[in-house]
Amino acid sequence: MQEVFSGDAHSWEDFTELRRAWGSKPIMLKGLLSEEDARPAVGYRMDEINVSDHGGRQLDGAVASLDVVLEIVETAGMILRYNLTWG
Repeated sequence: MQEVFSGDAHSWEDFTELRRAWGSKPIMLKGLLSEEDARPAVGYRMDEINVSDHGGRQLDGAVASLDVVLEIVETAGMILRYNLTWG
């Protein structure tokens, strides 16, 4: 598990190991802001998506959570739970 949680950059394939180690407990991804990220979240069996700009929209010009949540839900479908945060 150290490889998955080392703080280094990760790939989507790392979630295969996380799912194996975490078992059937729910996994939520925070910070998804595009439909391109929603597709693999479904494929790698995530349970919940937190659509969040981490409060950084004012600092780094990221897209606002509210502006992308509908396209993410349309892409990932209703098989996931969603949480929306912004700042």
